[in-house]
Amino acid sequence: MVDIDRLDAAGARAMAINNWGQVVGSLEYEIGRPRAFVWQNGKTRMLPALEEGGGSAAQAINELGQIIGWASSGVQEVPVIWTSRGIQRLPGAGILTAIDINNAGQVLGSRTLGKCVLWSDARSEPVELGSLGGDTCTPTALNDLGEIVGVTGVTASSSSGFIWRKGVFAAIAPPAPPAVPAESIVDLSDINNSGLAIGVAAWERHSLFVTWTRQTGTRVVGARTTALNEWGTIATTDQASDSHLLLADRSGRVVDRGSLGGFVDTVAINDRYQIAWTGYPDGITTARFCQLR
Repeated sequence: MVDIDRLDAAGARAMAINNWGQVVGSLEYEIGRPRAFVWQNGKTRMLPALEEGGGSAAQAINELGQIIGWASSGVQEVPVIWTSRGIQRLPGAGILTAIDINNAGQVLGSRTLGKCVLWSDARSEPVELGSLGGDTCTPTALNDLGEIVGVTGVTASSSSGFIWRKGVFAAIAPPAPPAVPAESIVDLSDINNSGLAIGVAAWERHSLFVTWTRQTGTRVVGARTTALNEWGTIATTDQASDSHLLLADRSGRVVDRGSLGGFVDTVAINDRYQIAWTGYPDGITTARFCQLR
């Protein structure tokens, strides 16, 4: 287990890891003024800002080392991409947020008032994806095939989980009763290139963790579903004060890999079984990394 160097910041938060072991996230300096970082092989590098003293945060990274997130521009937080050439603001009008990036360089995001958008690359204007009929669309992840998952409005008063591909939305049905009530909504949080997605089925004040594929539909699993790699391994924690790392396969079989050293609230896993997470040892927000054996 390695604590990621905070560069004299009060804390550090890890958000994503790629297969090169590059971890991205944010360093916590002034309240409301975090700074984006990338870490690899024991070295933390602060990413450039759009303006001197401006805040920023990294959200996701692909295998080319392209990083997306936000940076402050005046009083706004605008979507940006960091590459080997530096930082670039993503084009587009309105209040936009960058959420995920795939290895084709497509960037998933959202626009104010609940619209899903997709940048085909860092130079293109974002395209609104629409919905299943309602007014809102909330995206969460995309894979290298350009498949997108999230939640969208169906009518003015109802919503559904969705998968989107090549301009077509498809609703994600909840597990069949009695596993969950028929009115539950599936909220998928990640999808890999084989089409395995993870998330929750939620109703009223309740929720169950689920997996989804086109072949099996939505299935309830016994473990929390937090992060996913291309091998179909699901990484999560037990949310205890001394959180343990739990690895589950798509059938829901769970293996406890031991303590992560305190409470944990974000976990990321790559295909080399390297883990990055955010914990709170001694009350300090700490980004950590480990290589599973």
